[in-house]
Amino acid sequence: MTARSCIVYLLGALCAAAIWPAATPALAQGQPLIVMGPCAGPGYRPVCARSRKKTLVTYVNACMARSDGARVISEGACPEACPMIFKPVCALDAAGKRKTFGNECQARAAGAKILRGGRCVPLVR
Repeated sequence: MTARSCIVYLLGALCAAAIWPAATPALAQGQPLIVMGPCAGPGYRPVCARSRKKTLVTYVNACMARSDGARVISEGACPEACPMIFKPVCALDAAGKRKTFGNECQARAAGAKILRGGRCVPLVR
């Protein structure tokens, strides 16, 4: 088994631990594992953190989140999905552009700053 074959989705944590026993992977929802080694001691205590890309990521522990430059939001895993309720909000996305999101949860999950309820109105120039 190679290290490359172990960079897989969430189930790859066991494989990564076998290849890099001193490393504790950060589990990114629907993303490949982020394998880093400086935080092997704290063990599995999941935290929800906002990554540098302004997305919510579940990390194995707070040390892993901080070492990746993420800011811990709460203890425990990040919510898996937002409710499928359409109640649009206008928000600034991570790039600073105004964007309409389906609801507040979706805007926050994308790291957007909510401006107001309702759809974004085009700016007149």
